[in-house]
Amino acid sequence: EQQELENSEFAFVDSGYGKNFIKLLHIRREGNVHYIKEFEVNTKLELNTKKDYLFGDNNDIVATDSQKNTVYILAKQHGVKSPEEFAL
Repeated sequence: EQQELENSEFAFVDSGYGKNFIKLLHIRREGNVHYIKEFEVNTKLELNTKKDYLFGDNNDIVATDSQKNTVYILAKQHGVKSPEEFAL
């Protein structure tokens, strides 16, 4: 059955997924002065296989809440100086 599905007439053009519109508020405190930055972050992940679409096997999918929490953890660990630097 797997061979039949892989040789079908349909082509997968995008096997990506992600979480959009993650709100991120970062505050840096320096004495009486506070610096506030607000960002909207999107994540995008790519699948290595098509089994998620073909067979409903999603055991290698990273849940969207996990993606959101990872963004928060990275911001806390590394800070947010600019959108470009945070993205890297």
